[in-house]
Amino acid sequence: MPAAAIIVAGPVLGLMYAAFLPFIGIAMLVKLVAQKAGGGVMELAHGGASFGWRPSESYLTGRKKKETKKDEASKDAEEKKEG
Repeated sequence: MPAAAIIVAGPVLGLMYAAFLPFIGIAMLVKLVAQKAGGGVMELAHGGASFGWRPSESYLTGRKKKETKKDEASKDAEEKKEG
């Protein structure tokens, strides 16, 4: 681009930037509010559709089993026999 064209284009581009700067700020604010509102809705939807899979965890030896009421009752009975 020739130097004369750059000298002419510089002030024109600066004027366009200054003129559209308030609109850019408003657009960014609207986008931020929409993301915050949409994020809350997505979090609610995700919470209802979650199935407990965590890809960062690995169970190479198997998953720990939760103790059932039957197991707890047998432990209590064993403790009573010992004590």
